[in-house]
Amino acid sequence: MNTLLKPRTMRRLLGILLLLVAALACQRALPAKNVAIELAMNEAPAEHVGYSFFHPSSRSLYELVERLREIAEDKHQTGVLLRVGPFEGAYARVRELTRALRRIRTAKKPIHCHFETTDNAGYELLASSCDSISMSPSGTLDLAGVRAQAIFAGELLTTLGVNAELMQVGRFKGAADALTESSMPETTRSTLTAITHTLQTELVATVAHGRKRSPKQTQAAMDIGPLTAATAKEHGLIDAIAYVDEARQHLRHAAKVEKLVADPEEDEVSDLSTLIQELLTTPESPPSKPHIVLVPVTGTITSSTEPLDHDTGADVFIAEMKRLRDDENVAAVVLRIDSPGGSALASDLMWHAVYELRKKKPVFASVGGMAASGGYYIASAAKEIFAERTSLVGSIGVVGGKIAFADLAQKLGIHTETLRASPNAGWADPTTAFTESERAAVRQLLDTTYALFLRRVAQGRGVSIAKIEPVAEGRLMTGDVAKQGGLVDHLGGLLDTLEAARVAAKLPKKRKVYLWPPHQSPLESLFGQGAQSHAKAGSGIGAGIAALLANVPIARVLASNERVAALLPFALDMR
Repeated sequence: MNTLLKPRTMRRLLGILLLLVAALACQRALPAKNVAIELAMNEAPAEHVGYSFFHPSSRSLYELVERLREIAEDKHQTGVLLRVGPFEGAYARVRELTRALRRIRTAKKPIHCHFETTDNAGYELLASSCDSISMSPSGTLDLAGVRAQAIFAGELLTTLGVNAELMQVGRFKGAADALTESSMPETTRSTLTAITHTLQTELVATVAHGRKRSPKQTQAAMDIGPLTAATAKEHGLIDAIAYVDEARQHLRHAAKVEKLVADPEEDEVSDLSTLIQELLTTPESPPSKPHIVLVPVTGTITSSTEPLDHDTGADVFIAEMKRLRDDENVAAVVLRIDSPGGSALASDLMWHAVYELRKKKPVFASVGGMAASGGYYIASAAKEIFAERTSLVGSIGVVGGKIAFADLAQKLGIHTETLRASPNAGWADPTTAFTESERAAVRQLLDTTYALFLRRVAQGRGVSIAKIEPVAEGRLMTGDVAKQGGLVDHLGGLLDTLEAARVAAKLPKKRKVYLWPPHQSPLESLFGQGAQSHAKAGSGIGAGIAALLANVPIARVLASNERVAALLPFALDMR
């Protein structure tokens, strides 16, 4: 009978293998001097990345920005070939990367860029950062302007017999609309119109300036997008139509080098020595001297007790805030927030943990793409908040209730009878609609949570509730508007925030930043449980409905048995 080896036995055997071939790993050739570097950004870098044994970790945004700083300062790295893919709606991350690449150009090192297919945000990075841009002959430039798309499934759910028993506090708080409306309400339309106008204006201005075109010429090119290589060149959006090998040769000539080296972390594991080096990698330990800790708050905020792939679990986060508060070597903390919010309860508990930490140490918040609702709830506990002009900020409001399947169950021949010992005992029951008494109780719960949300923001920002109310009620806005309304202190990116934290903590320049959570080691990835992922949907009509609801933020929160959410106003796809 075959027996699987236990993880501990596997570790021992693998350890013996490592000892036998470690010498081979040590024989890897060091990078040659006076080389150009090839960087592949096939998508926007994530705010935080983990590790999969079979897919080694790429860099997070901060790690990539630090790598670009190294290139700018290393006299032996004389130029960059940047290959860019679609960045979707990552406009805030584009700003951070643009500033990092600008330091390379300031160091008089050429940056030549190449793409096969890219989009609005990806091209904004190219136009603002590259000395020259080439495009593959058969490529596509999807530079067609900004669009925002919101999902409204109310009519479908009504047809199916699914009743979204949802209420919301705040005139602009439209999180329930995704499941109750069949078209876009005017409040949502006005919010999204303002956001898309700002992003479009920024996109046109950046492209026009970078390509030395007028805004009118740039807009005209977008109006006929997506563009072929020939059309893109005709409109002055690229400098050459070429394949990537031709782009490499062009960069070698401009950087005056013979050797072009692919950035190590972008390489596939191609030989045994590389594999051994990956296996020998261990998570970085916190520094033993005063330092800054960078903590991501990404995805949906949940009450989970486990680490998640893309979301933020409250229990893990709160435990880390307590550890940072008690660690004498932690001089300051920066929260990097890119979240639409989630559970109102989890957001409040996390706010409290950050505020308690702030009493002992400087805490700063850096907004990436979004700090909306619960995401902003947490950010408001920081000493100061930084955001990009293109960040989405605010949405101070709450939504709650349940999704009831009573009519659908009846259509399917399923009958439920409920016996209540108290009038509101079945308020969370998904098989029944709210009674008037239950609806009134839930409304009071939402009003109380909203009032608490306002108090928390006012307390964190050091202002009166009256100052917060005009920018509350679920309003979502870009970073520049949020700064005018007092929700943001400074317009700037992650490095600006880290510098402010360094100054506040009185640390020397170039003091290393520790990233939490640390990268999982390859062995932990191979033998450990790893981070949780969302379950895959099955098949059939029920699975189809589940897949639809999984893409609607409020439905995801309700599915976790939370009944009150501090969440982005809409199921939004911004490109």
